[in-house]
Amino acid sequence: MDLTLNVNVCTTGYWPSRAIIPANLPSDVALACEKFKRFYLNQHNGHKLDWRLDQGQAELQVVFNPKTRRTLVVSTYQMMIMLVFNSTKTVTYKQILDITGIPRNEIINHLLSLAHPKVGVLDKKPASGTLEDNHMFRINPAYMSQLLKVNIPLLNIKTGKVVGTGGDGVDGEGPALQRRHQMDAAVVRIMKARKTMKHAQLVGEVMGQLAARFKARPPDIKKRIEALIEQEYLERDTKDRGVYNYLA
Repeated sequence: MDLTLNVNVCTTGYWPSRAIIPANLPSDVALACEKFKRFYLNQHNGHKLDWRLDQGQAELQVVFNPKTRRTLVVSTYQMMIMLVFNSTKTVTYKQILDITGIPRNEIINHLLSLAHPKVGVLDKKPASGTLEDNHMFRINPAYMSQLLKVNIPLLNIKTGKVVGTGGDGVDGEGPALQRRHQMDAAVVRIMKARKTMKHAQLVGEVMGQLAARFKARPPDIKKRIEALIEQEYLERDTKDRGVYNYLA
């Protein structure tokens, strides 16, 4: 399996105050994570590194049938679910739980989103909005999308509607929080490479990097820059407040 791992290392206070949730990463992904962990701890002696799988995102290519191959942008949990089908065509809900190790209360949104009629990545039998251990799942061979890269939203199980970026039944906090994380990651990634940048240049590069995912607004990027300054990832240049410096 071809694999590229991108890691955002953040302080504990940066993430929502939730416990670390253990799960069984696929072997190839776990190996890549372990290699990065060894590298990071070798560079930062005395630090501790935990994986926030509930906050991650992945892109994977799925072959639905001989004529349909799509790249899906999914949560890390959804990636783990989809990779189960590399070794079997049909699985039960209980098997997915056992293989991924994702807790029941965490996996519900992610699994039902993949099988939601508006999404249709997975076939579910019976076709209901509930989950029982013997319910069956398979990759949907009739999946259709005009897009080559498809963003898979999460389902709000309280309303039974798909979480997205617009329309009825949208849970605004989910996408908004994800976008804030993506903007933060882009700013840190760019500044880590450039070390010093002017405000307009940084905003332009962030917009360019995120264009394929969503249209980032300059005022929103500015707010995230201010937040990263408060968290001491960046600082304003003492000679020019329109210039930012990266703090290693």
